[in-house]
Amino acid sequence: MRAQGTRVKSPAVEFCGNRMERHFMSRGGAVAYLVASTKHLGREHKEAGPGGKHREIQRRIDALEQLILDVRAGRVHALKTPTAEIVIMD
Repeated sequence: MRAQGTRVKSPAVEFCGNRMERHFMSRGGAVAYLVASTKHLGREHKEAGPGGKHREIQRRIDALEQLILDVRAGRVHALKTPTAEIVIMD
């Protein structure tokens, strides 16, 4: 039970001096967001020449693909990016 007069934090919270947005979405919506992010990185990956940048982008793609599997399986319930937090609502 909350004490009378206690303030509830806004869905937008302070993060590193900038405002972080909080988004609530379905599991399917979160997967769609991650798939779109992976496709965007895939385009960057094709444009990147060989070397460190190419490997870094591939590492990020691999991590996103694993995250997609984890979100679909229900092992992940929230994601945090530098500018937003995504809360998955089942």
